[in-house]
Amino acid sequence: MGEFTLLTSELGAGGYGKVVQAKHNATGKLVAAKLISTGRMKLAAIQKEVRLMQQLIHPNIIGIEGTEEQGKTYIIYMELATKGELFSRVINAGSLTEELARPYFTELMLAVKYMHEHGVVHRDLKLVRATSRPLQQRQSRRQQRRQPLRPGRR
Repeated sequence: MGEFTLLTSELGAGGYGKVVQAKHNATGKLVAAKLISTGRMKLAAIQKEVRLMQQLIHPNIIGIEGTEEQGKTYIIYMELATKGELFSRVINAGSLTEELARPYFTELMLAVKYMHEHGVVHRDLKLVRATSRPLQQRQSRRQQRRQPLRPGRR
């Protein structure tokens, strides 16, 4: 048995695979598991994504918890955004006032600034990728994870 157990709750799907909930076996912590078909995406590209995720340590960037391969599926375990997507919140509310949107936009721009300072460009930013978890509820992962990227390193 691996470090994580996949659960049946599907959180989303895309061109390369899907995202489901998983549970860390030792702690019971719920995480998101991105299941990527190595038949649809090259393994080298997946491994590059993993390396970047391991190096981008910032409170406004979803952190990586681990990886594993199961046959033709590569699994990336990540922090679970329990409050869901910001897109869903906007759709449900119809709109957000500037006052409500400002903290989310600020957090998004701080994450983009951090990535750019470290030579990383996202290339696919959109509202559905933004989570709606407030900054004050996030824990610092800097002590728990690997060293952050150094400026200019990719």
